[in-house]
Amino acid sequence: MTESVHTVPAMPAARPPGCPFDPPAELLQAREHGPISRFPFPDGHQGRLITGYDLVRSVLADPRFSARKELMRHHPLIDYGDIEVPPAPPGEFLLMDEPRHGRYRKPLIGKFTVRRMRALTERVEQITADHLDAMEKAGPPVDLVTAFAKPVPAIVICWGCRTRTGASSRSTSTSSSAERSATRS
Repeated sequence: MTESVHTVPAMPAARPPGCPFDPPAELLQAREHGPISRFPFPDGHQGRLITGYDLVRSVLADPRFSARKELMRHHPLIDYGDIEVPPAPPGEFLLMDEPRHGRYRKPLIGKFTVRRMRALTERVEQITADHLDAMEKAGPPVDLVTAFAKPVPAIVICWGCRTRTGASSRSTSTSSSAERSATRS
């Protein structure tokens, strides 16, 4: 007797009310059927959706699977058709495999410890508030990626890498040149 594999017909995105980190109900249901479900991509090819914690960790650690951006021929929500996806630009190491990923990540590990991030909390909150205020002042329409999602992490990374304690000789309301240039891009 063969066991049928569960199919998730579309990538669920709607989150239940409450905690924004709770997965969509369809993913919880898929996990109840087992750690692997079938998933039809928008371009028609069949893939697999992995919802079991241990299996997800195994896949993420297995070098046979890649995070390289240019190899992402299929997206769970978008049919890219024949569009070629370029490689990740320098510094965008989340979409790189080892050893390139490690060359970017290793020098930063010590800069972003829990202790250092706690020391930077007030500065990160100020950077965030400044960008939200600027978006509000600019008025709609606002490109969230350009105005917030790219510059805020870039500024925080620059700020976190430049100081030992998270403190600086500048006041927290003074922008560094890195912050000013990141907000212009």
